[in-house]
Amino acid sequence: MAFDLDQPLSDYTFSLRVAKENYWTRDFTLRAIAEYKKFMYMAAISDEMVSPSKVVDAVWHEHITATQKYSEFCSVLGKQIHHVPSSRSRFDFERFQRAKNLTKEIYHREFGAAPKDVWEFDTMYDSLNLPKGKFKIRSFIVGGLLVSALLLIPLYFVLRPIYVQISSGDFFGMYILLWVVSFLLLYMYNRQKVQAMFDGFDRSSFVFSLSPSELIYLRKSRVEELVHPAVNRMVAKNIVHVDKANNLSVDSDVVPRNVEENAVMQRLWEKPRPYSVLLAQLSRQPVFSNVANAMEAFEKYVLKSKAFGTLFYVNFAVIMLLLLPGVVRILVGLERGKPVVLIVFFMVVVSIFAFGFLYRLSRRLTRRVVPGHYKNKYAGSKQTDTDWQYFIDDGSTVLFVPAFAPVITSYYASRAGSDSGSSDSGGSSSCGSSCGSSCGGCGS
Repeated sequence: MAFDLDQPLSDYTFSLRVAKENYWTRDFTLRAIAEYKKFMYMAAISDEMVSPSKVVDAVWHEHITATQKYSEFCSVLGKQIHHVPSSRSRFDFERFQRAKNLTKEIYHREFGAAPKDVWEFDTMYDSLNLPKGKFKIRSFIVGGLLVSALLLIPLYFVLRPIYVQISSGDFFGMYILLWVVSFLLLYMYNRQKVQAMFDGFDRSSFVFSLSPSELIYLRKSRVEELVHPAVNRMVAKNIVHVDKANNLSVDSDVVPRNVEENAVMQRLWEKPRPYSVLLAQLSRQPVFSNVANAMEAFEKYVLKSKAFGTLFYVNFAVIMLLLLPGVVRILVGLERGKPVVLIVFFMVVVSIFAFGFLYRLSRRLTRRVVPGHYKNKYAGSKQTDTDWQYFIDDGSTVLFVPAFAPVITSYYASRAGSDSGSSDSGGSSSCGSSCGSSCGGCGS
């Protein structure tokens, strides 16, 4: 366990590579690496083949590519652990099944209960218990629009005799009431269904061990919001210095203690830099961009799920049914030579509102429910961690140390000016492994 796979520190350490390749969160990645080490230990002490989970196997695949570091790690184990693809024969299937059973026995004996999210689920996202939907939402929208267009014809003949007898005032009164009542019911229905999705997550899921940075990205969707607190910590610890011109620098003899500090110091060792330049460089570094990758993958996984798809279909169908009577009213008005400007304007407004409603629905779980869970958990507590407080206070600059606060203020002021300007201008053993299904490590 003491063998640090991330040494020496760099912009792209082993854990950062594993996280990027698999779209894993930082905490899940570190725990997966720890479980990989346990697996390799079991392979070293066992006289028979042992088998990793798919999550552990993903770490193993990444480690083997770094041949020198892998060899050094096997030296610590006292045995060279080989990773050989299975032939997928019946014999191999039975052999790997025995290996899986043996692995469970050794793990329980050596370490106790195995963490479910690493050893029982095939991917980090399987712990969400959200099976993938059969249809793409985009395809459903196209199909829904076509069906709605076809429904206009029979609906026109059904509603026309009624519309010619209803005044515009009466129509608008009933139509607005229909929209208000329908959206209130949809809002309550959506809250219940989205909360049910969250409650259905396995309690071992990565969702319940997110970092402040990951939650900040869920709410803000900007990598720069992750860089601010990281640099602020280094300024607070007097690792990074701010001069009178608001340029940032670092002493050449300071040794970084983690990947975040290394990323910042690598840029500042060359020469002092304005924060805007440093921020642009750091936003592209894996230690920060991996957070965005994992949270965006989380969001996409939810959107592609059967549960969300069904919820979206219900909302889209209701909205289409609400829009059809208004479209028919416009057609009837045009046929009769009546003014339709007001109804057209109303339909444009409610269409924009409906689009925004669907967009907010698609982000409700990841941007409201999940962050809300953590905010309720930590708000009002005696939580002293600045990063958590930064998340709870929604990125308040009050938390920045006096030396760094002017830098942030100046940065946002210059960015606002830039936005405004642009707007104005326009021992050796061998063992079998079945990659993607089961792999084995043996200690014979």
